[in-house]
Amino acid sequence: MSEQVKPDWQRRRAIIYLTLIFCAGVVLYLTGWGEDTRLHETIIQFAFITAGGVIGSYVFGACWEDVTRLRK
Repeated sequence: MSEQVKPDWQRRRAIIYLTLIFCAGVVLYLTGWGEDTRLHETIIQFAFITAGGVIGSYVFGACWEDVTRLRK
């Protein structure tokens, strides 16, 4: 296990982008064509929470990896 495996950031970015595009699509669709219901409001809130969580996790993970590499 002496070999250091380099993470596949291209794949991670693709997953992140697809998740953010999906969240944006949900928000845009419900804002433009959805009815004003409590369910749609909740779906939009969770889409924003999911997008924020994905961005936060991405930034935290990148920082964590940088710090870990600098310690070695």
